[in-house]
Amino acid sequence: MASGKVLVYTVSRASTSQQVERAFNSLLKGQRTCGLKGGYDWVLYANSSKMLEASKLLWLNGPVMGSGENAGQHVALQEILAYAKANDYKFIVKVDDDLEWQTPKWLYKLLRVQSALKRFGDKISNDTGKWCVLAPRVKGLSNPIPALASIKVPTDVGAIPLHVVNILGGACRLHHISFFDDYVVDVRRALGAGGDTSIAEHASAIGIPMFVSYWVSVRHQTAAMEEADPAYFRQHAIFQRLPFIPIWRPPANE
Repeated sequence: MASGKVLVYTVSRASTSQQVERAFNSLLKGQRTCGLKGGYDWVLYANSSKMLEASKLLWLNGPVMGSGENAGQHVALQEILAYAKANDYKFIVKVDDDLEWQTPKWLYKLLRVQSALKRFGDKISNDTGKWCVLAPRVKGLSNPIPALASIKVPTDVGAIPLHVVNILGGACRLHHISFFDDYVVDVRRALGAGGDTSIAEHASAIGIPMFVSYWVSVRHQTAAMEEADPAYFRQHAIFQRLPFIPIWRPPANE
């Protein structure tokens, strides 16, 4: 299995009691079922005052970041990457706050697939040392990501099927820290858009393949969630168009 410290992170703007409860139910189950007893931390970046308040009481498996102001995806990622590099994490895993975890030991298995891909790539290519970007199969999407090709990678538990894709969603995504060596976070992008696109653009620019592993599955019930909480998703549509504009506050001595 891939070795090295793992940093999982979630950016959440849950802003009502119901949304916060749903987010914590998902994230805490993700921790219980990840399959790792140690060697990982999980950052919760609070993009709402309600989530920041709740996280101080309920979040025990890593640091809480964010001011409670909605800084969007990109400002959050910039701070999380700085934290990861300063603390020598080797892998970074993005996880949304609204997933249903369907595969026991999901993180352990993703790391095993990542290691298998690295060994496989080193054998068939002279350009060794590169790690892919990897995601589980995400069920329940309104717009599933199409596969460009399918391959099977040998592992100690048999050949594991993978789909090659040209973009990965943000529901759950595993990167090696080296992927971000030359990655520049564009904080001018809209609050809720552009993250997946910029990851795909960077992967293409540096020649890093992206895969979906069908050995690990999560569910994101997009249509059902939109119906259950239409106001939250209307806000999401707005945040996909608006950049982050920090709230100005006077200095403490004024």
